[in-house]
This record gives sequence, C-alpha cells and structure tokens, in this order.
Amino acid sequence: SLAASYRLPPRTQRTPAARTRLHMDGPMGSDYDITEEELEALSPGRPKIHWFPGHIAKAERQLVEYLGCVDVVIEVRDARIPRSTTHPLVPTWIGAKPHVIVFNRRDCAPESALRDWRGHFVEEAVARAKAHGAEAPETPIFNFNAKSDKGIHEIKKACLRLGAHVNDRRAKRDLLPRAIRVAVIGFPNVGKSALINRLLGRKMAKSADTPGITRSLQWVRLGKDREGADIELLDSPGIIPAKQVNQDAAEALAMCNDIGVASYDPEHVATALIERLVCVDRATDGAYVNAAQIARRCDGFDPFWFCGDGGGTPEEFVHEIADMRHRGDRHGAATRLLNDFRKGMFGLATLEAPPRVLQRQREQEEESEAQQAAAPKGAEAKKDVDFDLNTFGVGDFEGW
Repeated sequence: SLAASYRLPPRTQRTPAARTRLHMDGPMGSDYDITEEELEALSPGRPKIHWFPGHIAKAERQLVEYLGCVDVVIEVRDARIPRSTTHPLVPTWIGAKPHVIVFNRRDCAPESALRDWRGHFVEEAVARAKAHGAEAPETPIFNFNAKSDKGIHEIKKACLRLGAHVNDRRAKRDLLPRAIRVAVIGFPNVGKSALINRLLGRKMAKSADTPGITRSLQWVRLGKDREGADIELLDSPGIIPAKQVNQDAAEALAMCNDIGVASYDPEHVATALIERLVCVDRATDGAYVNAAQIARRCDGFDPFWFCGDGGGTPEEFVHEIADMRHRGDRHGAATRLLNDFRKGMFGLATLEAPPRVLQRQREQEEESEAQQAAAPKGAEAKKDVDFDLNTFGVGDFEGW
C-alpha cells in the first residue's frame, strides 16, 4: 500500500492550487533489503533517520516464536500517528489470531481523527480477509489513555471473549481450562507497559515516556476475575522495522518521541512537524489540528498563514521563531516546538489522515481547479469597467 507523504512543494513552485495539495507517495517500510542508494532515491536531499538498537533484533526473533503460542494479540498504536506505529509484518506474524487494536494517548488526538482511522482499519481488515478468501475477522478497536482506567475493562472483556474458544476446545476434550494468553505488541514508547499496568491494576511492568525501556519479553499473570476467567499477558519490547524505508513515518516517530533522540536532528524534525501540521490542517479542513491553539502557543506567529498566504517555508518559520523567542538559537527553538507538541501544548492533533480523507481532499481540489479553468476569462474585469455614460461624473464633489 501507499503511505501518505506530507510534503509542501518547494517555495518556487507554490501556486495557489499547489499550496493545498497533499502528495500520496512513498512505500511502507517493509523491505529489509533496500540499499542506502535506493533509500536516498526514495527521499533525496532529506536527512535520514535510522534507529534500531541491538536488543530489538533479538526481541523480534523471540516475539515471532512466542506469538505462535498466544491466543489473542493486542497491538498498541499512538493515536497521533496510527499508521506510522504499526509494523508492516504484523499481519504475517499474527495470521488468523484474534487481533485487538488500542489507540493510546486518546487525550492527545481529536475524536474525528480516531473515528476516521477506526473505520479505515476495519475496512482494511475486511479487504485483507476477502483477498485470502477468508471470513472477515472481528477487529475490536479501542481508544485508551494510560493516565486513567477508562475503557480498560472493555479491553479485558474483548480479550476474554476472543480467547474463549481455547477453553471451549479444551472442555470438549475433558481438559481443565487454562489462562488466556495475550501478547501486547507495538512500537517503542506507544504505551504497551502502561496498558499492562492498567490491566493489572498495579505497576508491574517498567514504564516511562522514553523509547527502549522494555528490553526483553516477560510474562505477567493478570489473575482470575469474579467469573473465574484468567489472563496471562506477554509484555514485549518495542519492535520497529530494521530500516526506516518510509522516512515520512520515521519523522512522525521522532515528532512523537517514539524513537531514540540520538537518531535525528531536532531542527529537521521540527521543520517536518510544522510542514505536517499545515498539510494535515488543509487536508482535513481543520478537523485534525487545532490551528488557533498552535498560533497562540507561538505568540501569535501563525505557521498556517506564514506557510500559506505568507509565502514562507516551514524551515523559515523555525528560523523566525528562533529569532523571536530564542535569540537565534535554532536548536533551542526546534526543541521547544517538539516539546510543546509532545506535551499537548498545541492542543489535540493527529498527524496522519486515512487515504480516503486524503483522496477526498484531492478530488475537491481538482474540482475547484476545473471550475476555475472553465470560468470565462475577463468576465470580472468587464463587470468592473461597465458604467452609464449619462450619469458618469454627476455628483457632489465638494471637499475633494
């Protein structure tokens, strides 16, 4: 499939129509054998982001083995970047096993974006099942905030329901029931351990707002509930592709602090963040981004106007912010912009839109361009110069 690439055209190419166009290009990062030259050809002239700690390769091999003995898989994604925080090999790893998707950080993303993405992933699962001639699977999708218990019981009930077939089969063979085994997987720092701690009701798994805290797989027993149901949870390290082929996705991970800080240049990522916010705001008519709050946080210096009618670029915006607030310190300005976004100072924001939303925006732009091209040229100019010669010059000009 194609991933949306959120890039503004170069300043010299920005016509009024081009300023609001989103380009949909760039492959999903699933090709592990791509060379450096091929990677450069996919995104020429852009600083490359690479982050793949040694423990992840070992954990990935172990995870694939462990997934063979689990009953249900919970995949945790960042609600601000739902597409970029899913591993392209997840469908291959889990096969036909029940799959639960959890959008963590629901307090950071607008409800309209979560609703659109929920519909997209359900349609995607149905299409994938039809392609293999299988019945459409049930794919429960939950919005979750690790700072509260809201919705945690629904997630637990879904796991028990989807894993009930295990003990049904055991009962037919006169075997005692066993705990439902649930694997919790996802990218680094998306909230896997935080979700497990909420399910347990106590802090058992290490959790912090830093990628790479969990470095090995570990089983945690949830314990029996009032109905006697039991769950065993598998906590896993964050697993990412060995090579970030899709640099748009790699930049999104850096924006949301889901990748190691040593792997990227803050000034480059802050520039990409401003560009992404502007593009998503235009593509969704402001539904995914709080433009007014972002302008207020930037002391009234509106990036949406500056990168649009103002004729500036995202990079120039970061430079202007550095001059205004940080005495020319671009690194400090970039770090401040990234921290403001990560801490929610920019308001609710989702940095990715489903392909259907992007396609609708492109169709609207093409329709608008077609209408402008079909309009008779010079009609407005003629209307402005028409006047009545009998009354022209008649009036009270006293005081001129």
